[in-house]
Amino acid sequence: MKRAVLHEMLKTEITLETPPNAQRGLKWLASQADHFAPWIVTSILAMMGMLGIVKAYYKPLWLDEIMGVLIAKVPLRSDIWAICKAGVDNQPPLYHYAMRSSIQFFGNDALGTRVPSLVGYLLFSLCLYWFVSRRASRLYGVAAMLFPWTTRCWYYATEGRPYGLMLGCAGIAAVCWQSIVMRRRRGLMLAGLCLSLTCALNLHYYAVLLFVPFGIAEAVRTYRQRKWDIPVWIALAAPLLVLLAYLPVIRAAKANTGIPYAPFARANLPVTVWYFAADFLQSSLVPLICLGVLYFVVQIYSRPSSTAQLARAAVAKRLELIPEAFLVLGFTCFPVFAALLSRFVTHIFFSRYAIGGIFGFALLLGFCAWLAFGDQKEPALALVAIFAVLVLHDRIFDDYRTLLGDRANPARVGIPQRIHGRAQVDGLPIVATNLDDYMGFYYYGDSAFRKRVFYVSSEELAKQYLGFTFHERMMIGSAPYFGTQVVDYNKFVGEHPRFYVFGTLQFSEWVVPKLMADGAELRLVQGGPINTDGGFADVCLLAQMPGKPSPVNDK
Repeated sequence: MKRAVLHEMLKTEITLETPPNAQRGLKWLASQADHFAPWIVTSILAMMGMLGIVKAYYKPLWLDEIMGVLIAKVPLRSDIWAICKAGVDNQPPLYHYAMRSSIQFFGNDALGTRVPSLVGYLLFSLCLYWFVSRRASRLYGVAAMLFPWTTRCWYYATEGRPYGLMLGCAGIAAVCWQSIVMRRRRGLMLAGLCLSLTCALNLHYYAVLLFVPFGIAEAVRTYRQRKWDIPVWIALAAPLLVLLAYLPVIRAAKANTGIPYAPFARANLPVTVWYFAADFLQSSLVPLICLGVLYFVVQIYSRPSSTAQLARAAVAKRLELIPEAFLVLGFTCFPVFAALLSRFVTHIFFSRYAIGGIFGFALLLGFCAWLAFGDQKEPALALVAIFAVLVLHDRIFDDYRTLLGDRANPARVGIPQRIHGRAQVDGLPIVATNLDDYMGFYYYGDSAFRKRVFYVSSEELAKQYLGFTFHERMMIGSAPYFGTQVVDYNKFVGEHPRFYVFGTLQFSEWVVPKLMADGAELRLVQGGPINTDGGFADVCLLAQMPGKPSPVNDK
């Protein structure tokens, strides 16, 4: 009986097709989603904005943010220029003035320094949607907008640094330039293009790289039109005058800081590009992005296979997109431009300097999907759904779990408690061996705790053990303005024969190796297992300099 049933099943041709009703339902859903895309975008931005505000409030400030807050809160406004010239921070002075006003407005350091970045990031997301949806489907614009939220780019939305604001300026500039190409509100868009690029240069010196993709795209547009659009070139060139005002600050900061040839910041083109991909994306995505660039270029210049009339219309539409295509490709190559600038000019590179590349990757994704599927709504809806699920999982759920921990253990309590209880109760001085720990203890500790925590410095020893001195110069240069306890190593060990040493034994710490070379007796008070990064967890040592008696109760 079973064999007969099986025989009949094999004789029957079975086709798996989507039921007509389901097909109609999917098309209706896709069409409605495209129609209501602006409302979808508004809802997503509102939801992520609320999450960002909560995250900005509870997330502990780290070294660069603490330095930015302390610079913004110096008593005299003129001190900000002096601090920038001293090489304490590498941002333009106007950025610190903006943070000063923001902190005064919010009355809270964390919100004041982070909310501007969140606003800039939301504007950047909105501009992504706008830029793509004007040429392609609205749903592809939503997909392009969601893509950066699946990367580490979202971290800088609540980072008290200028990168979120710089992305917002880049997005506004791109939309303004696109409007000029499309002949929409030319006068207003010229002003917006010039103003947004000027603001970007006042936020971060590496914003000068924004002029590369815009310059390439406008040069292509000039070539195709066979004439110069002088007002556009003026709008692109005028913001560069800002750098002339900052040249004295840049030169003084470079002289005071020195060329930071730190091993972790050396600029090498292949290494830095791969480092950027590993930090923001996944290294395995690099070949996929390269294939996407190739596909994008081929599709822009290829003739679609369809009827003659449709082919002419499609070709005309794609040829019209050529200047914008070069802008997309320019932003996609942003990490390469940042690596070259770092290699031959600044001699220092951090992956966040090339964050503009995320703008190019998101645009590339939106346009490649549109070129692949055309005006079909179903693939666009599927792409949006995939990214929405990733955003919900990677951003909201992960951030929510992190926020629960930050709320349960506030930084003002948790960060000083990293030091072992014995060291906290004892009255001996505490040396923080790296500036990240020291600035955290200084900012979150009370006045009594601050008086006990020291940062010992020595340019000679830092150069001997680490090979670079810009950390030492930053701490020495900022001490007169912040009131931090930065003391020369030899002076400190001469005045304090016994003290606690707290650190994580990173590659950027030289105090413990120097103490061992000087014959100091180091007793472990607190220690942890090796972590996933290959370093140690918090380590607290009791240091006894040679030639001094050790009390018997120090076991």
